[in-house]
Amino acid sequence: MTRRSTLVTTFILLLTVTAAFAHNGVEHVLGTIKVLTETSITVETPKHTSVTVEVSAATKYANAKGVATARDMKVGDRVAIDAKEGTDNKLSALSVKIGAGATAEHADHK
Repeated sequence: MTRRSTLVTTFILLLTVTAAFAHNGVEHVLGTIKVLTETSITVETPKHTSVTVEVSAATKYANAKGVATARDMKVGDRVAIDAKEGTDNKLSALSVKIGAGATAEHADHK
């Protein structure tokens, strides 16, 4: 029975570690744009918290028509942002999906 317990424990541990690294540090921020500047987007999430995400020239944008630009966003738009936390503990946007259909691919988002 000890060998079986060891195998089960090892399997569960491997599944947990795999799940922890599945996003490679990418966080999903969903919500409505409340503040929009040239360098950041502040989003009000469904939990009624504000999250500010920095944007850069490397940030990719998309909407229902396909490729978009930062100029296609406006206050009040719904967005789904994939972001990474930098060494300064600030979120930096990798991609921004703009529009009413903006959803994250996973349920674990801010």
